[in-house]
Amino acid sequence: MYKEICNFEENALSKCNDIVNSYLSAFAQYGYTLKVCQEWTNFLKKTRSNQRLPFINGYECQIYCEVQKNGVPVKVKRSDEYDFSILADVWVVSSISRKWFELAVDLVPIENFVAEDVEELLKSVRSI
Repeated sequence: MYKEICNFEENALSKCNDIVNSYLSAFAQYGYTLKVCQEWTNFLKKTRSNQRLPFINGYECQIYCEVQKNGVPVKVKRSDEYDFSILADVWVVSSISRKWFELAVDLVPIENFVAEDVEELLKSVRSI
C-alpha cells in the first residue's frame, strides 16, 4: 500500500507541474513566476518537512503553488487592512487518519482543481 501512496503522490506532482507550466507565460507577462513544491506534514504532531514523513496517523502530503516576484513570495492584502497573506494554493494529495479504530488512506485526485485554482491566482495577479 505504501508504494501505491508514493506513486500516487509522484504522479500528482507531475500532473500538477504540467498544468502549472502551461500558465507560466501568462504569469511572466506580469513579471511573476510560480513555484511548485511538495511537502509532508503530520497534522497531529504539527510537523512539516520537505522529505516524506512516516506513514502513520496524521500523515499528509501536500502540493504547494506560490506566486513569486524576483524569487520572493508575493503578499496581498486581505480584507483586514493590516493583514497580508502569501498568494498561493495548497492541495492535499494524500492523508492517513484513524477512522473507527483503523487507519484509512485518502488519495485525492487534485488535477481537477489545479487549473481552476491557478486561474484564480492569475486573476489576483492581474488585479495587483
